[in-house]
Amino acid sequence: MEILDTTFLIDLAAGVEETKKIASKKDLFTTQINMYEYICGLFLAKPSKEKYEEIIEILGDVLVLQYDDYAVIRSADIYAELHKIGKKANENDYHIAGIALANGANKIVTRNKKHFENIRGLEVVEYWDGYNG
Repeated sequence: MEILDTTFLIDLAAGVEETKKIASKKDLFTTQINMYEYICGLFLAKPSKEKYEEIIEILGDVLVLQYDDYAVIRSADIYAELHKIGKKANENDYHIAGIALANGANKIVTRNKKHFENIRGLEVVEYWDGYNG
């Protein structure tokens, strides 16, 4: 299972060509944290009503994985594991990775490889370099 990171959601809604192959897959997943980040940006951008409705339609097929107790524990484990070895990530990225791994996902599709490259068990897929999903 692959998780679509916020960068992918932004590019998907913007119609970026490199997202089309991935977006054509039947099962698309993201996390509550990614949706939060995306919607914050949407509110800051203040799109027209038409653009907002278009975006909601595009993202309507993406299944959102919840931040449940298992994800909280997995996120905390990732945080502790990275801090023990002197690596750090953005706070939201611990939560995104925790949700992904708690739900059996082993890949994250993103433009931000560095945000996730040190998280054990999570393969980073950079979609603009070619996607072989």
